[in-house]
Amino acid sequence: MAFHPQRCTTIHISKKRKPTICDYHLHSHTLESVPGGKYFGLYISKDLSWREHINQTTAKASRSVEFLRRNLRSGPQEIKSHVVEVPVHHLFNHHNTKTRGFVSNNIRQIRAKLDCFKYSFIPATIISWNNIPPDIRATPSVEHFRHAIQDVSVSTLLHI
Repeated sequence: MAFHPQRCTTIHISKKRKPTICDYHLHSHTLESVPGGKYFGLYISKDLSWREHINQTTAKASRSVEFLRRNLRSGPQEIKSHVVEVPVHHLFNHHNTKTRGFVSNNIRQIRAKLDCFKYSFIPATIISWNNIPPDIRATPSVEHFRHAIQDVSVSTLLHI
């Protein structure tokens, strides 16, 4: 596998006020340091907050809804009623399975052989998401989700 240094970046993840910043080199090229980026469909920021991921995902959904509104404004009513019924699950990067009418919005867990990856950010976050009660995961808006998730204990999310 060949890496292209011009396309590679680094994210310095830290909660410290003054983190230690180092330059990283690949093929004698200094890699650019960025405050955040997209990795497997998940926006990761330097402080590991969900803010950017939630903002990007809701913005993408809003753009899709606005596209439909603009282009279907003058369309026939029967087409408009069918469009409203179309699910927007494809906007989210989680794995949906449908069996006999049951829709699961669990994210497929990543199988890892090494402990250093198994307990890293993304696999641990997937486990926490899957431990959220399904009725909370299915809330219709971000505001409802934020309100409902406050009542869930940390031990439930971490499966302690």
